[in-house]
Amino acid sequence: MNIRMSRPSRRARLRWTVLLGLLASAAAATEAAGSRAHTARTTDLDAPPPPTAEAAPSTDRAADAPLDLPAGFIGPALPRDITGGAPAATLTDAALFAWRDFLALNWPAAAGARGKARADAPLDGGALGDDADGLPATRVWSTFKARVETYPGQGDPFAPGAADYGAQAPPRYIYGPDAGDDPAHPGRITPCDRTADRLAVPWHNLDEPNHNNLRAGLSPEAPFPGQQVLLETKINPVGYRYVAERGWYGARSIRKAYRRTGDFIRREQRAPEPGSTDDQGRAYVVFPDQTMRLKAGWRRLGAQDDPARFLIERVRYYEPRGDGVCYRDSDPAGVGGDQAGGENARDRWGLLAFHITHKTPSAPYFIWATFEHVDALVRNQPAGSPVETLETPAGGRTRPVERVYTPALEVVAAATKDSEQHVRVRGSDPAPAGQALYFIQEARHGVPGVERVAVEARLFETPAEIRAVNRAVQARLAAAYPASPLSHYRLVSVQWVPVDKPVPGRPYTDGAVDPAVYYAANVVLEPQPVHQAFSGQFIAGFTLASDFLHQDLIFLNPRPNPGKPVFLNTFYQGRGYLAGGCMGCHGSRQAYGTDWSFTLYRGRVMAPETKP
Repeated sequence: MNIRMSRPSRRARLRWTVLLGLLASAAAATEAAGSRAHTARTTDLDAPPPPTAEAAPSTDRAADAPLDLPAGFIGPALPRDITGGAPAATLTDAALFAWRDFLALNWPAAAGARGKARADAPLDGGALGDDADGLPATRVWSTFKARVETYPGQGDPFAPGAADYGAQAPPRYIYGPDAGDDPAHPGRITPCDRTADRLAVPWHNLDEPNHNNLRAGLSPEAPFPGQQVLLETKINPVGYRYVAERGWYGARSIRKAYRRTGDFIRREQRAPEPGSTDDQGRAYVVFPDQTMRLKAGWRRLGAQDDPARFLIERVRYYEPRGDGVCYRDSDPAGVGGDQAGGENARDRWGLLAFHITHKTPSAPYFIWATFEHVDALVRNQPAGSPVETLETPAGGRTRPVERVYTPALEVVAAATKDSEQHVRVRGSDPAPAGQALYFIQEARHGVPGVERVAVEARLFETPAEIRAVNRAVQARLAAAYPASPLSHYRLVSVQWVPVDKPVPGRPYTDGAVDPAVYYAANVVLEPQPVHQAFSGQFIAGFTLASDFLHQDLIFLNPRPNPGKPVFLNTFYQGRGYLAGGCMGCHGSRQAYGTDWSFTLYRGRVMAPETKP
């Protein structure tokens, strides 16, 4: 089944804009009023019956038809599944599900209950007012466990005798015993300014630098970390409890369990049943239904940024000090006083990118959705102007890779099992300084080093169906909550079923879904060309990829290998898939037995990661 996109006329686009505005205005009063006294509903949360057979994505609705969102679309209840089940869903169905996840995750959190929404509050917090940190009410996803809370560098992730494995305990970030410089509290990182502990521990612990060395030209160059985009990984209470109760955070070895699970998956080409995880000696790794994992990218806002357009939270970030690191807590509202010589006061960090993975009854492979701020991708000329808008021509277009980056890059795919992927640079001059996103390309694994590679566009344009959903939801948000920054975010792509690549070693250009869906990627979290067009597995760190098994390091290949010589990375209902994008990348962890999770495989977080 092929989904083909066509560009609508200017007159047609104008009709959609007017009609969407009328629909949004008509629903806004109902939306805003209803959410003031919102109560959780169960009709939308009932899981559909599991599918009886694997199916290709259904033909979508007309991409140019305006969307009429239901009055209760904006609400605090996380959807349990796509209506009708994921295998039978359309791209529009999946996009609407992704937006419901995004909105519910950003609902004000219930006091003292991590991972739960305050259902009687409006999306913008309303009469709840500001928290003690001077920001709007804490959001649901902010209270999810950070990766070091789930996989502490030492000890247990909960206090002795804590109820529910400490799922509701306040945040604490404990690393390995060699990470800190306080002998009285091994593993606790100390503040860069000893007088800085005037506010509560932030919910957002940015202990991961961008793996692609991404920088944002709109951020100030100083103080540290300058223009870096910093990351965090979170998991919801369902997933946290699963790890904590089994001791798989480091108290018990998971090696036998994930090897057993990987062998089962590659042999049967499906995941084990969830009920088979209870016996530690015969355990399989199968996270429960409704597990959610998140990845977020943040940057410091600069003079050209409008803070009202960004989701701003207090964050903790780390900087090198001597042989170790120290931390700083941002104080965007300036309520904690002048910290560290003024560096932290009014230090605003805005959300730039957001990955959501959600396991549902009909999607045991998780539903993968990725959001970006609408100003994430900007041009150097005119300075800071957005590359994309809601009226950008409809999707379906794949850009040549040499037109996406400055200097121009060229990627040569590993077309056969005996060939290797290559990344080449056309020219020797780095991109000029400016407002655009850029990354530092390190010289390794045969890839030449470049001091500054500007990201001028995304490789695969967002499909028209997703653009239509974005327009409808953003219009509803702007009408119902005009002061909310959430209307300045957009869904970039969503994967809701496994999709196979027809010809390994060649680009996916025409198949069951749009290439932007097959290669689902976030331009902030996956800016490099190898990541924007990923399939198969990484073969040299995260630098190069291939659709095939290792030919030299054959001991790394899992056995059995049902797709030999192709590396099948996703398995569902008795079939293996050569998947791409987010699902394909994390699918390698399904093939190796950790249920799509890199953090479970890596285990304890021994120290915060920093880059100069």
